[in-house]
Amino acid sequence: MKEDNICEWPVKCVSIQQNGSDYCAMHSKAMGIKAVKEGKVKNPIKPKSDKQKEIDKELKKLYPVFLAEKKFICEIQSPECTKTAVCIHHKKGRGINEVLDVETFMASCTACNGYVESHDTWAREKGFKINIHSK
Repeated sequence: MKEDNICEWPVKCVSIQQNGSDYCAMHSKAMGIKAVKEGKVKNPIKPKSDKQKEIDKELKKLYPVFLAEKKFICEIQSPECTKTAVCIHHKKGRGINEVLDVETFMASCTACNGYVESHDTWAREKGFKINIHSK
């Protein structure tokens, strides 16, 4: 018969249960149970703010229409281009004031979108990235 605060791992473990878990620290980790420090209340951070959720709703409406207008053809044409646009590249980035500006959208394949982000100088020379802080 097991003691009340001994780890309940199915294979012989004699360690003490940790922080309200049925398992010791090592087996809690193996089970994917995160340790909770006593006396602290966890306040999870929202993955997205309410404002960002609203922006995402708008973008969800804009993206398919924009891509259809461009006939799903990638406008960037980087050396890694796959030709078929499946996403939107934001020339001014995704700042709060720029993200809904359709004038800065470009139809892009995933490869080109990644290429622009990893080849900053090339992208700026070609006009695929615009500095929002310059006058």
